[in-house]
Amino acid sequence: MSGDLALGVLSPFLGGWYYGGLLRGIARSAAQEGATVVALQTLDAGTEQVEMRNPPDPGYPIAWEHVAGFIVIINAVSPRYLAAVQDAGKPIVIVSHEIPGLDCPVVLPDNRTGIREAVAHLVGHGHRRIAFAGYLGAKDVKQRYDAYREALVEHGLPVDPALLFPLDDNQMSSGEAAARAIVGAGMPATAVIAGTDANAIGLLETLAASGYRVPDDLAVVGFDDVRGASYTLPRLTTVNHPVDGIGRKAVATLVQRIRGEATPTGRIFVPTSLVVRESCGCPAATRPSGGWRRTAATTSASACTCRRPSASSTRSAWSCCAVTRRIRGGCGGWRVRPRGPAAWGCGATGTSPTRCWTWSARTSGTSRPSRGRPRCRSACSRRPI
Repeated sequence: MSGDLALGVLSPFLGGWYYGGLLRGIARSAAQEGATVVALQTLDAGTEQVEMRNPPDPGYPIAWEHVAGFIVIINAVSPRYLAAVQDAGKPIVIVSHEIPGLDCPVVLPDNRTGIREAVAHLVGHGHRRIAFAGYLGAKDVKQRYDAYREALVEHGLPVDPALLFPLDDNQMSSGEAAARAIVGAGMPATAVIAGTDANAIGLLETLAASGYRVPDDLAVVGFDDVRGASYTLPRLTTVNHPVDGIGRKAVATLVQRIRGEATPTGRIFVPTSLVVRESCGCPAATRPSGGWRRTAATTSASACTCRRPSASSTRSAWSCCAVTRRIRGGCGGWRVRPRGPAAWGCGATGTSPTRCWTWSARTSGTSRPSRGRPRCRSACSRRPI
């Protein structure tokens, strides 16, 4: 990147999914603005990425004469240092960390949107005892816990203090401790939302090692959507933490301030969203050779059969609604499976034989199939097994 405009980034670390993801979004957005990025790691090289409780205070200007303003990632430097940066006339935008007395924009993930969606999804599966396990010393996780409490009340569920499992940090080891605590308490919940994916992955692994099955014995939802969430067994349902989008928004806001344009101060939220996989109780999807995609939902009783495509067609609809047995953890307690061997790719869930998903199966295999995944309908309710 080149240009007359230079943007500084102060960050405790420069790698990893979180800091690296923010920097990726910052770099891409800066390139569109024709700006140069000067990224500075404020901790010593080789420092492990652990919870930051006391931000460093460099004590001297770092690249002040080379940049027009700074994006400051959470806990990169002390509040005293940031006040000195502002006194020097350099505009600041902070990522995910509000500092009392500092008048500048703060770009944050909207933790509430994703968590409320996660709670609604679990309630749709029939869960009424939903636990929360997280490190409440982190502001983001505390916001997630508050959103979890609000969502429970919205769905008419009690906020039970016994279903809070406070953790020591956001790492896998604390997730392992959460699993032991939940098992030790006699499995008081049927589902749990973890403060981070690292917590959730540690929890998944410890439950499996203890002989418990996810989601049959306990449904699990994480937060962050790290790369490893797609490779757990079962794959982790989680809330996407939009680090790339946060980085982009921080650049757009900082450039506006440098140019003297009106910008909001205080919180600027970037939405989060639920990424549904199998750890919540939704079934794994099986693709036929030609691929598949969801096209519609049907409630027609006559449509609830599995229809083989005609020999001349390249695409045709499969409707699969034969209820074969009740299972734990399924949507409404029912697993809907196809009739007949021709209906590969079916196996969605529903509350009755007359409520099912319709899929479009491609038999030619000549074009790339659209991506899709069967999801439980929010109207489903758990039935006794």
